Amino acid sequence: MTQFKRFLDSISYDGSIAVMTDNTKLKPHLRYSSQIGCIIGSIFSNNETNIKTYNDISITINKIKKNNAIAKYVRVLLPKFSSIIIALLPNLRSDKMD
Repeated sequence: MTQFKRFLDSISYDGSIAVMTDNTKLKPHLRYSSQIGCIIGSIFSNNETNIKTYNDISITINKIKKNNAIAKYVRVLLPKFSSIIIALLPNLRSDKMD
């Protein structure tokens, strides 16, 4: 929410805001994305799942499984004043923000 507040401040928005969330269920699934160079489908950040060598793939996947960090839901934040998606946050069905 802090980042959202900073965004509003940067565009000098001072009107009312209505925000809705949706926890969309995902099929738990990990895969390597060559386009972004990381394992996707976990709740870890791209930096934590970044792959530099082929051997990093199995190491990273094992780390994700060991920490039970496979995303099962994605939360979508939709502000009422605009029709853009502000954030897609993979999570374990938790409403806590880090």
